Amino acid sequence: MLDSIIKALEFLLKAFQQRTDQKRRKFDQVYKPLFDLLQEINKDYHEMFDELSTILRLEPGQSHPESESLCEAAQKLRSLRTQFSPVRAQCRGMAKSLTTLDLPVIEKEFVAAVLEYFPRGELVIEASGKGDLNTSSSIVLKKIYEELARGDTPGNEILALVAETINAHLLRWEKVCAAYEKLQFVVST
Repeated sequence: MLDSIIKALEFLLKAFQQRTDQKRRKFDQVYKPLFDLLQEINKDYHEMFDELSTILRLEPGQSHPESESLCEAAQKLRSLRTQFSPVRAQCRGMAKSLTTLDLPVIEKEFVAAVLEYFPRGELVIEASGKGDLNTSSSIVLKKIYEELARGDTPGNEILALVAETINAHLLRWEKVCAAYEKLQFVVST
């Protein structure tokens, strides 16, 4: 009888260990690489908008950004968007594919945070009433091009828009990190 109890406990312990190992492998093969990719993307977004902010920053006594600064900012932003587009697409694709699976709640929360991190191409209704799909960087680019096309003195709206964009990305990143930490904790227990 005692021998049967010991064997049953050994079986349960082995099953628990296999389940723990399976969770760890899934984390190491799926969630950690996804988080690492997103961390790279977040770093790129931050550097991109920080550099844009530096280019557009006003010198003492200057009341508006110069047109040359706006052109430089637009070129830099367009270049960086193109450069990092494949990594963003890969990360977003990985996360979207995970939404098709029946995942535990903690994993769903992480995947949802990853997808919410990305600018969703929000529909922005223009003054003309026409809808347009935009991402954070395309909204900033559009504003820069509008300022350049008008030919008048650009205002500080672009700097404010860049600051708001940086803040929005930081808030989204904090949400991803919190969900990732919960996932790490669950996997380690």
